[in-house]
Amino acid sequence: MFSIRLATFVACSALFASFPAFSQSGSCLGAVQWTAESGGNGHYYARIFEPMNWEDARIRAEVLGGHLATVTSQAENDFVMPLCLAGGGPGSWLGGKRIGKSWTWVTGEPWSFTNWAPGEPNNTNGMEFYLLNWIGSLQWNDGGNNYPGTFIVEWEVLPTTDCDGNGACDLGEIIANPALDSNLDGVLDACQCVAPHPNAVLWPAASGGNDHYYARIAQALTWEQARVTAQQLGGHLATITSAAENAFITPLVIDGSNNVSHLGGYRVQNGWAWVTGEPWGYSNWYPGEPNNASGDENFLATWVSPGTWNDVFPSYLAHFVVEWGPGVHDCNNNQICDIEEIAANSNLDINRDGTLDSCQCIADVVADGAINGVDLARVINDWGMASSAADINRDGIVSGADLALVLSSWGPCAP
Repeated sequence: MFSIRLATFVACSALFASFPAFSQSGSCLGAVQWTAESGGNGHYYARIFEPMNWEDARIRAEVLGGHLATVTSQAENDFVMPLCLAGGGPGSWLGGKRIGKSWTWVTGEPWSFTNWAPGEPNNTNGMEFYLLNWIGSLQWNDGGNNYPGTFIVEWEVLPTTDCDGNGACDLGEIIANPALDSNLDGVLDACQCVAPHPNAVLWPAASGGNDHYYARIAQALTWEQARVTAQQLGGHLATITSAAENAFITPLVIDGSNNVSHLGGYRVQNGWAWVTGEPWGYSNWYPGEPNNASGDENFLATWVSPGTWNDVFPSYLAHFVVEWGPGVHDCNNNQICDIEEIAANSNLDINRDGTLDSCQCIADVVADGAINGVDLARVINDWGMASSAADINRDGIVSGADLALVLSSWGPCAP
């Protein structure tokens, strides 16, 4: 079981501008380089705003491809210490640890330079075995492992992997929003078979869904707080655009109490809108709603009668439903990521839609739940066409290959 740490990486460019040794050239969203041209070691450093103890911070730094920063000279100390203060907050862990009466660096580098604050290290209560800067100080202190500190990561070479191909390095995305790496393995959830939240449930396309994930978050917030939190979790408040989608999420919001959960709808001048900008068409209001009883009931929530909706006022506290777009999943439950199977054998995704053909009914051209004479007739009628639903294998033309898929799949679609 893991806990998603909601955090914000604080941009410190204004502070960094006063330190000529800082360079963000080639940086990965906030990591700054101590350049060789400025007398540095060429390494990159970043402060991670995920409060945790030293041992967890050490592991997290390594998962992110680096290590807790080791400060082995006055020059490096002058470079790193401002990072510990930028953005305020608690003290920041560094890569030093007490072993017996001596101190060591996590990298095994020699321990020689120190920058202890007056009276430190004092090993209060005999439990302060770990190195951090003290709050508001450019000097060092020893701390206990129960202290929830931020931490400084150092990279010899900055990772630049972009597994989802969105133009942003994965490391930077994770630093900016730790919820994108919910299992804390240093890899974006979007590039793995990882549900975006422990409570998330998939509405699979194979069952008429949209391949989105949904979860009710049992935290009582206002609608606006819920909207922001949903974004921090990598999704958005759920947008319910059909009766089928409403039926799918209804069991998620039945909580044995009042069944009220915020959804992603809000009142606009001429009606209602979704937070995603999707068209507002379907609705399922409780009888007599929306009534705007208090004059400011501008936000959408599920209501007491399961499946129905109500308008609620800004300060109304309720749980909320988060929706995440299509993720990378394992539709045939064989413990292998679908994208890995397709990468190994492209014939498993003949229609090239990123979903295993075995989880769909790809030859059901007219989408009537069965592969039969109607689909056969459509293939024959569209023979030779360059753009048609009958081009099942998406090779650009309706041909014998598509006919073979219809004949080989004849019969009702599997449930």
